[in-house]
Amino acid sequence: MYFTPSYLRSLWLFDLWVVGLVVHGLKTFDRIPILNGEWERRQVGRRLGRPL
Repeated sequence: MYFTPSYLRSLWLFDLWVVGLVVHGLKTFDRIPILNGEWERRQVGRRLGRPL
């Protein structure tokens, strides 16, 4: 297989696109706990020193 700089660049771009797509899908369906609203409410309550 012949690897040129443009070929390798396109592979990196495709890999980054796939990672972004997976993270977006996980965030959409609340599969990443740090990115959902409940986590945000807990953090705000922790900073305020009281539950919301």
